[in-house]
Amino acid sequence: PALEPAYKRVFGYHRVGDCAAFPGFPPFADRVVSDLEIVFGREVSPEAKALAAASVLAKERVASGAVDLDFAAFPAFEHQRLSSARAVHFPRAALFLDPGLGKTKAVLDSLIALTRLVQHPIRALVLCPSHLVFNWGLEVDKHGQGLVGTHLLCTSSGKTPTKKARTKLWDTFTQSAFSSSSNPPVTLAAASYDCLRTDLAYLRSHVVGLGLDVLVCDESHQIANVSSQRTKNVAKLAVDVPRRILLSGT
Repeated sequence: PALEPAYKRVFGYHRVGDCAAFPGFPPFADRVVSDLEIVFGREVSPEAKALAAASVLAKERVASGAVDLDFAAFPAFEHQRLSSARAVHFPRAALFLDPGLGKTKAVLDSLIALTRLVQHPIRALVLCPSHLVFNWGLEVDKHGQGLVGTHLLCTSSGKTPTKKARTKLWDTFTQSAFSSSSNPPVTLAAASYDCLRTDLAYLRSHVVGLGLDVLVCDESHQIANVSSQRTKNVAKLAVDVPRRILLSGT
């Protein structure tokens, strides 16, 4: 506590119990390390320097649009390439583009590019308003190149299924994503934010707990209110997911 005034001068500081916490991931880690060295007048550990170097490299790759999109049937515009690069190289990414600029394609391209980069299948969960769940399936059909397996938690009319039906759909997704040996490079489930009201515990244990790689929050302005139960539910789900992407055109 005595050092808290000094810690407050460091970018991204927040207190967790009696510990000072800072973002140790791109694009912030290098700024945090620089602030720590300036505020305390000494060098940080080699491990912290390595995080800073990785952060600088990630930002350089994003700035140059360094992402492999050779698989794409529809060539990406420059803003989509830069967005995909951000989602690949930054474990926390926010893609705030006006409607019609292809945010969904940028995300799908980034998931396919990521699986090529890390050389293992990617399991992703998209949360969105209920009326957009079916649209994610259409976008995968258009841009997925047969490389993305999709599980939509909606009925044929686009409505949210019953809890019993959702449980079966979640089970199908987890079996496909985490147990099948014939997975496509990317396995994606799309569900509404409202599902978290009753499905949160199941998702934390059976989806995130098994190793979910990416959480995508579409129309993320709907979780802007930190006091709302919806936002709290998403935060509880996201805390153990290594990569998170926010999307919004509002």
